[in-house]
Amino acid sequence: MASPARRASITVDGKSFDLQAQIGGQFPRVWVAPGMLADVQLALEGVQQSQLITLYLTEGGEIPGPNRLRTDAHGAIAFQFRVGPDRGLYRVLVRGADEDDLALEFWAGPPLPIRTGQL
Repeated sequence: MASPARRASITVDGKSFDLQAQIGGQFPRVWVAPGMLADVQLALEGVQQSQLITLYLTEGGEIPGPNRLRTDAHGAIAFQFRVGPDRGLYRVLVRGADEDDLALEFWAGPPLPIRTGQL
């Protein structure tokens, strides 16, 4: 049986990204400037209303509001995430009662240059 669809709508600095979780619950990476505030809406198909969802930050950043949310009548949650001031990777792990983690990834700053000819 296929897993339920997990979709995220992320808005940063007027740009919107509509993403779908891939195998393993990983969403495609979103590229942002350091310190940017992202508005995140996460739709969790098949999740009951009022299910408790907990947000974890593994590499820093900030959630300006609560990190424990209850799903709405459509199984969705909305929150804000502020990327840290430094260049690099920032993750938001999303965990529900089923312990099935989802991961949102934000890369702050320009991509790292690819070095060639070095081992």
